[in-house]
Amino acid sequence: MAFVFLIVGAVILIAGVRGTQDDLFKLVQGDFDPSLQQAGQSSFIPWILAILIIGAVGYVKELRPLSHGFMALIIIAMIIKAFKSDPNLFQEFNSALGINPQTGL
Repeated sequence: MAFVFLIVGAVILIAGVRGTQDDLFKLVQGDFDPSLQQAGQSSFIPWILAILIIGAVGYVKELRPLSHGFMALIIIAMIIKAFKSDPNLFQEFNSALGINPQTGL
């Protein structure tokens, strides 16, 4: 949990140093406030609630494998949802990594 706070703090610090904190806060607010979202986007709140509930179930030792399975299912669902909204998602991801689809390098 400490890593989450470190990452969030680093992002806020970097945005503050660059002077883009207003853009960052508008972006985050748009993810959580349904009235500010653009057409075609859905709220991030259901994803957060699902991850928090499944993570809480994972604290019960006997239910940990079930929690891991559901967490994998959520990650797969998020990837499929992102792919449906942008069919070129994997091509953009590969180009960002510098992978050439013809050579694989």
